[in-house]
This record gives sequence, C-alpha cells and structure tokens, in this order.
Amino acid sequence: SIELIDKILTRECISQIFDLAEGVHVSGKKAMNIRIILSNKDFYTKWVEPVKRFLQGRDSTFARLFANPQFWANQKRMPNPEDLEWDYGTSGTFNQAQYLCTLFIEDIGNVIQQCISTHFEMVRYAEKLCRSLSDFTPLDDELAKEPNLIDQWMLELLEQKISATSPTHLGLSVPFPGNLYGGLRCAKFVKEKHPEIQITMGGGYVSTELRQLSDPRIFKYVDTITFDDGELPLERILTGGELV
Repeated sequence: SIELIDKILTRECISQIFDLAEGVHVSGKKAMNIRIILSNKDFYTKWVEPVKRFLQGRDSTFARLFANPQFWANQKRMPNPEDLEWDYGTSGTFNQAQYLCTLFIEDIGNVIQQCISTHFEMVRYAEKLCRSLSDFTPLDDELAKEPNLIDQWMLELLEQKISATSPTHLGLSVPFPGNLYGGLRCAKFVKEKHPEIQITMGGGYVSTELRQLSDPRIFKYVDTITFDDGELPLERILTGGELV
C-alpha cells in the first residue's frame, strides 16, 4: 500500500492521472472542484514530489511556503484564514504546512476517485463494497472488470516482487474491509499469471467477517484461508500438515 501511494505521488503518474481524468465527464456536487483541480494540472504535477517529501519528513525546506494559504492553486479548498489562525497561530507553521499539504494530496485522491476508480481512497480501497459483505456477487463482479490505472500500478509492483523473490506461496493480510478488494485483485493476477503459486489469505477482517463463510467463490482467488493467529495454519500449509 505504501509503495503504491509512493508511486502514485510522482510527477509521471500524476501527469497520467490528469491526462486520463481530463477526458472524463464529472457531474454532481464535486464537479466544480474537480474542474478547478484539473485546470491546475501543471501546479499539481510540479509540486507533488516536494509535498510528498515534506510529508514524509525528508525535506522541510518548503515548510514556510507550504504554510501560506495563498501559495496553493485550489483556493476553493482553503480554510478560512481566521480558522487557520485559531488552529495554528503564529507558532504552528510546520503543522499548518502539513495540514495544507494534506489537502493538496486529498485533491489528487478526489480526482482519482471521481475520474479513475470510484472505490479509491488514500487509506483504503473499496471499503464500502467490502464492509459487512453479505453477498460476494458485487465484489466478484467488480473483480471481473478490467483493472483500472491504479490497479495496473499495484499489479506492476506485485510483479516486481514476484520476479525478485520467485515465491512458492503468497500470503495476503487483510486486516480491514479496505484491504479486501486490493488483496483479491492481486490474488486474481497471480492466479492468471503465476498459477503455480499457492495463495493464503488471513487477517482481522478474514477472522471476523469470513468466519461463517458459505460462498465458495472466494476460492477462485485464494487456495486457503486462515483464522486467528496465523503461525500454526501457515506451518501446516507450508509443510503439508493437517488442515481443518
């Protein structure tokens, strides 16, 4: 997940996102804001990597510049100056810069969500689709679609890992609903491209939401599912031990 976001927040990828988004019609309440963001493509492309480095704590050079609300292209997104003064005062330059940089990143996330992948969020993916999933059909239908641009980048990173390590087994950790779609998208890719790799899925979401699993279709994507602490199940899977 971290590597995927790190890849998205590069000049090259932001340029691709904006080029693709410019050909998409957006309606509704967010349409105006999306048009404002897209009209400032050069600004977002130029500053995305410095903003990322700043938020990662790798470069504080632009802290004072980023703390200035007048610097940012999307003024419609800016908070009231009086609210900023109340929240951060004159001594909170660094924190204010972090906050305004976060709004900048959220703008990019909004473009992706409105124009590239409706399920995308910066800290989760297709969470609403997977929360309290009583029927597997909506998720199964979504996975049957061609991977979108974000999916493609995620799968490219996965392929790099597979090429570097040549694994016999792949373990997918799914602690939250917002990890399930991405995990199964990766699993489908591996099933199609590397059918010799055995896939196991576990994690907090699996141990709770899938505990009474009755729909077998999930096994199109994974070979085994583990509940609770995974050490003993993994040992049995890897050594040919007894499975329950």
